[in-house]
Amino acid sequence: MKQVIDILKLKTDQDIDEVANHNLRKVPSRNVNSKKTHLNRYFIGNAKMDVSQALAKKLEEVPKFRKDANRMVNLVLSASPEFFQNATPKQIDQWENATQKWAEDTFGKDNILYSVVHKDEKTEHFHIAIVPIFEGKLRSNHWFDGPAKLNTLHNSYAKVSKQFGINRGQKAVKSSQTELENYYKKVNASTAYEQQLDKKLDDLFKKLENPTLVQKLTPWTFVDNLVKPFVAQLNKNLSHYRTRAKNAEQDKKDLKMAEQRVADLELKMETLGIDPNTPFLEIEKISHEVKTAVAEKSRPSEEIIGQEKTHNLVNVQKPRSLKIK
Repeated sequence: MKQVIDILKLKTDQDIDEVANHNLRKVPSRNVNSKKTHLNRYFIGNAKMDVSQALAKKLEEVPKFRKDANRMVNLVLSASPEFFQNATPKQIDQWENATQKWAEDTFGKDNILYSVVHKDEKTEHFHIAIVPIFEGKLRSNHWFDGPAKLNTLHNSYAKVSKQFGINRGQKAVKSSQTELENYYKKVNASTAYEQQLDKKLDDLFKKLENPTLVQKLTPWTFVDNLVKPFVAQLNKNLSHYRTRAKNAEQDKKDLKMAEQRVADLELKMETLGIDPNTPFLEIEKISHEVKTAVAEKSRPSEEIIGQEKTHNLVNVQKPRSLKIK
């Protein structure tokens, strides 16, 4: 079982409101079982709170900040579905309490606008809205910027998750094209080698079953020429297939990890209100829109004076067709 951490940085009022409307169940969602919404657990805040007002009050503590600063960070914390399926209500309650304490210790209780556990979706998970104030300034980079800080965050939460049998998981490593080609070469070579092993053993076995008259009359020659080669080949085949069996066990573990990664990604997509079965071409279209927005954002401000107002990058990250549900 693996832990799940997802981070969404929010800059604009529109994005903050859309995420809050979903998290606080102020708008209907297809992936939500409304009959279970009353089971959702609020550690901080409540379903009726005015998030905009609460955020404005919190930002009064920050005298000055950039217009494009991350004013809120939506943190999703969860675990493999198996944990919630197999754990007792008491264990789940303990996990919730431990996770909430970790969030308060890590980001500061005063920085949390609301913290809610969703029990009305496929897999239970936290939504924690953080106003990233550090030393009197909006500084989301203090916790979330760069691989090193994110790795520290994962490791920190893993210490809490470990007591519930939930592991941190391995870092994702992308295979290169060369590595993939070498892998398939090894698979093909292994298949050919096994065919060769099996053929040799079958040929020796057939000869062993049907010895010639001369071989029957000379038992020592029969043993030297057929029995010993057969036993040697048998041992060779056994050694090979025992190794294959061990590798197969490792492959099962790798497959389990891959399946867990899929489950984690699907949970993240559901959290954003995106159907996990969204066609690849549609995802590609979203990716193109994001890249276009990034390029537009990177242009010097004088280049866009007089032009129509560009879409905010965060808005493009959640196109109208895939808005938070």
